[in-house]
Amino acid sequence: MGYIVMTFEEFIEGLDRIIEEAKKIVRLLTHSPVYAPWFRGLWEADGDVYDFYPLAREISWKVCGRDLSLMQWEKAWQYRTVLANELKVAREEFANAVVGWY
Repeated sequence: MGYIVMTFEEFIEGLDRIIEEAKKIVRLLTHSPVYAPWFRGLWEADGDVYDFYPLAREISWKVCGRDLSLMQWEKAWQYRTVLANELKVAREEFANAVVGWY
């Protein structure tokens, strides 16, 4: 296993970027006339990893500017509780999964 060498400043900048991306995703899932009902519908239907993937991939492109492979999403899904009982928590879990924070 390799290590990524970076300065403390680079680490903090990367962490700040991930936090901002996650916040943007939560805002979309809360306020967007497209993404909010899409997420809520999947959540209410107890969607699975594959139901949520098209939404996760689209939001990853829109907010993060990068593709999200199905393999990455399946791994993220294992470590995040996107179907949390509370909608607010579910949105946060989804955002963390999309940005790769798991």
